Amino acid sequence: GAPPVFNNAGLFRKSAGTGTTIFSNNVTFSGGNVEVLTGTLSLAGNATTTTGGNFTVAGGAVLDLTGGATRTYVGNYTGTGAGAVRVGSGILDIGAAGVTFNFPGNLFQWSAGMLRGPGVLTNTGTLNLTGSVTLNGLTLDNAGTVTWTGAGNLNAGNGAVINNLADGLFDAQNDASVVFVIGGVAPVFNNAGIFRKSGGAGTTTFGSNVTFSGGNVEVLTGTLNLAGGNTTTTGGDFTVASGAVLDLTGGATRTYI
Repeated sequence: GAPPVFNNAGLFRKSAGTGTTIFSNNVTFSGGNVEVLTGTLSLAGNATTTTGGNFTVAGGAVLDLTGGATRTYVGNYTGTGAGAVRVGSGILDIGAAGVTFNFPGNLFQWSAGMLRGPGVLTNTGTLNLTGSVTLNGLTLDNAGTVTWTGAGNLNAGNGAVINNLADGLFDAQNDASVVFVIGGVAPVFNNAGIFRKSGGAGTTTFGSNVTFSGGNVEVLTGTLNLAGGNTTTTGGDFTVASGAVLDLTGGATRTYI
């Protein structure tokens, strides 16, 4: 028959057990107030929708938003705590109604897996990209801070767009690349805020066919390589620290206006 539904308008708390409590395949869970005080709470239900949430995750605990499955999210999400709200596998679909994430500090951790459209994900807090991740046909509007660490690439395609808005900071603290790997329409990075390379003595690269508009660019260390072939960069205010490099072509062909 019809799969079960858990509508949470009150408080769902995981208060014991160092392992994992799971909402499994096809179990719908609406967000509400969720506390993970110990262990992991996994929202793994395939083909189900979560609608908003206020998440409290204690130090050492994890709220896993996908559990290796595919779950759709819509609505507004925020939280507190020293733990992790994590996408570490599977697919987090942003529904057509869109999602707003407003997580502080290191709370939201995207270490692996895929974020996929058709909706728009608006970030007004801090998103932490910590591994090899994939942006598939999704528009990410950043009005807060995105920190990009680790050696993993940001893989994108199928018309993926990152809009770093006027109040946004996209901070690359690594030597990884934005790569067009999925197919379809090549990805675009529209920078109206600040794109900063603040970590890594090597090279952060916008790869082949990845469009990057200039905006405010700060290269504090290493090299930022705008190598995307056959793409156009539109204006820019560039700050490059001593010993650092902003490479405008990276050996490819890029148009500037």
